[in-house]
Amino acid sequence: MALAAKELPPHGSSATIGASHMPDATIHTAGPILEHLGSVLYRAELPNGKRILAHLSKRLADAGAVFEPGQRVVMELTPYDFEQARILGQAGD
Repeated sequence: MALAAKELPPHGSSATIGASHMPDATIHTAGPILEHLGSVLYRAELPNGKRILAHLSKRLADAGAVFEPGQRVVMELTPYDFEQARILGQAGD
């Protein structure tokens, strides 16, 4: 019994095999800035006390945003890497 081969998308196509794959959800949290390390790089703290590197989102970097130590920011992390985050803006709390 032979298995039928899946038809491949045309070369250069953005279609993927097994289209049921969904992008993983990001994790949003808030925490304080601990120090400013560079033009877009900061050290921040997660609610569990873990200290991580955080960089400005492109939108904030293009706007020239600067955060001071002690300011609370909203950060986005992937479920695969809890060592770094993207800063999305100032926390509203």
